[in-house]
Amino acid sequence: MLILAIDTALRSASAALLEDQEIRAEVFIDSGKRQGECILDAVDEVLRHGRLDLSAIELFCYTAGPGSFTGLRIGAATVKGFAMTTKKPAVGVSTLDVLAMNLAGTAGAICSLVDARKNEVYAALYEGRPGKLPVKVMEDAIVDAETFLQSLSGRLLFVGDGAEKYRERINFILGEEGMIADVRFHQARASAAAVIGLQKYYNGAIVGPEAVTPRYFRSSYAVRAECRQSVPGS
Repeated sequence: MLILAIDTALRSASAALLEDQEIRAEVFIDSGKRQGECILDAVDEVLRHGRLDLSAIELFCYTAGPGSFTGLRIGAATVKGFAMTTKKPAVGVSTLDVLAMNLAGTAGAICSLVDARKNEVYAALYEGRPGKLPVKVMEDAIVDAETFLQSLSGRLLFVGDGAEKYRERINFILGEEGMIADVRFHQARASAAAVIGLQKYYNGAIVGPEAVTPRYFRSSYAVRAECRQSVPGS
């Protein structure tokens, strides 16, 4: 199966072309540009390397969230357009699952941690297995960073920009039991989204274009401001 996956959930943008679980081409961009300015170029590049056009793709995958509100909207809108044009299925995957995939094959507990600002983090926990994909043991949540870290115990490997931001607190609370992955692993990659998306596809998690949406964990600033203005006396 030919899969086109994109990621625009966090700071970077990436696109990947896979045939089943084999990566045929991948473009990763972390240049400071907005994702909307480069994701279509990344898609064109991987299709060019694969000598394919969009009509050949059999499944579209994207990181649905959590992440940047703008980035999530861009990713969902891009895949919605692709799915509508080609009439092919799409699958959204968790950004935290994609980050955990950077540590696939690692034994032991894994924690994906993404900065959500306001002293909060997006977090999920996984059981890492040698030679296999991580197994999720705590669903995605937005939590107070300090409270969450204080609740943890045992040996944990952290991945994501939240791990970098709260490095000192992790070291203080967990000591040598709290390990932080190399900085190379703190960005999401479209190829990981494709592998997870393919697995979800075979498990029946397919959506049509109308259901391709971002997965927000809280309303954006613009939405909150609009709601406040609609409340009398606010």
